[in-house]
Amino acid sequence: MAKKVLIAFNGTRGDVQPYVLAGKILEQGGFEVMLAGPGDAKALAEHCEVKFQRTRLSFQRIMQQPGVEEAMEKDDIMTVATIKEKRVAEHKEEELKAMYELLTSFKPDLVLCGPLCIPDTLALCKMRRIPVIVFCLHRWRPSRYVTPVGVSDSMPGGMKMACWKLLLRLSVRASRQLDIPILDRILGFSSKPYYPTYREYCDYMMNAPAFLSLVAESNALMGDLPADFSSNIVQIGALMMPPKEQEGTEFGVAQSSELDRFLEAGPSPVYCGFGSIICKSSKFMTLLCLRGLMMSGQRGVVASSWSDMSAELLEGEPDSAELIAYAKEKVLFMKTAPHGTLFPRCSVIVHHGGSGTSNASVRSGTPTIICPIWFDQFDNSAAVNARGIGVGMQNMRKVKPADLAAAITKCLGSASIKARAREVAEAISKEDSAGKLVSIIKEYMQDFVATGRHLKLQDELLRHSKSSWFSCCSKPHRPEADY
Repeated sequence: MAKKVLIAFNGTRGDVQPYVLAGKILEQGGFEVMLAGPGDAKALAEHCEVKFQRTRLSFQRIMQQPGVEEAMEKDDIMTVATIKEKRVAEHKEEELKAMYELLTSFKPDLVLCGPLCIPDTLALCKMRRIPVIVFCLHRWRPSRYVTPVGVSDSMPGGMKMACWKLLLRLSVRASRQLDIPILDRILGFSSKPYYPTYREYCDYMMNAPAFLSLVAESNALMGDLPADFSSNIVQIGALMMPPKEQEGTEFGVAQSSELDRFLEAGPSPVYCGFGSIICKSSKFMTLLCLRGLMMSGQRGVVASSWSDMSAELLEGEPDSAELIAYAKEKVLFMKTAPHGTLFPRCSVIVHHGGSGTSNASVRSGTPTIICPIWFDQFDNSAAVNARGIGVGMQNMRKVKPADLAAAITKCLGSASIKARAREVAEAISKEDSAGKLVSIIKEYMQDFVATGRHLKLQDELLRHSKSSWFSCCSKPHRPEADY
């Protein structure tokens, strides 16, 4: 009988795709897989023929809440976060109940858990004695070499680590305050003994975790993991949908004929798309792209995705007539686009720096321009500069059309950028992320799940934590676990 793996995840459209693909890869590797995530993932899961259950609120629905767009226009991230947390709290009981029922019915042997789902997933799995390992799309966790959100990259390593620990403590505290009363109602008994403490959370999400932790990022793009990461954190390579499989509504099939005609009608265009991110407003992004394209004299494909970028938003500007005429002749607006097949046919790729889009752009061998907005996008932007494969820009909120036009012109005119983009693309094509994922999970199932070794380690860590008079500040005891 095939071993059962449940993949629990949350995030935007770009985050969803690698997790769904991981499910398909593990199915093909001989496992029985169940996906548990936001409703946005359902269509793609069906496309990949992997079982799926909605257990999380759609990020797109959160971003469409009243007040979010206005807050984004004012660069008021705190208000966006507050609206998000309120919306999540309203649906938390529904989410936790769905996850509890799924774990009860599916009975997985192992759970692969994305970072946004860790606290409550750990609690429910601890209750049912199910091993959990963390499955991330990037290296974003406590480290002297990884910069947490809102902190200057020039801050000393020790201060970065201190900021990380503070963020984790606050995150765990907030999760416990929200989730424990809800779980108590669902279960009919106290969930507090099962809900992870800060220390237990660190056993999964620190730079030296007690358990195996997978990072699905490309070494060719991001380089080696930070020096203070332990060997329990394993970089497997980026997980990307093969270009030939990027079909259906998720990949812009409704406009595929129109796209082909546009591509064949002139020189390779510049792609502009920012995924699930809205910077300031859809109008701001539309004007930035169109003015940047017009100043650089390039044709363009503009993918709106979760935003409302469109030619209609060019109205009401001093240069509207010129912009509208330029867009009509040289720009194609799309809702979504097949990155795998489109990017190699473009001259430059302009995007927000999300993990999925970054990986797809690098795989294409086309020069990349990243206009980051938040979180790991700044790391991806820095990686583009470090690899010499394009231009990693400052915060998108500060980017002007002339800046974008200059970056496009630089990429088009630089032989070294084009050569390096091809070299890194070749390197990323050789990363066997699918093979690594299957082999690692098979080995872990055999050595840590079937033998009970994972749960024994979990129990030992818990006993040590309870017996320590200074467990909240002492260095966690971690028995040797060679992965």
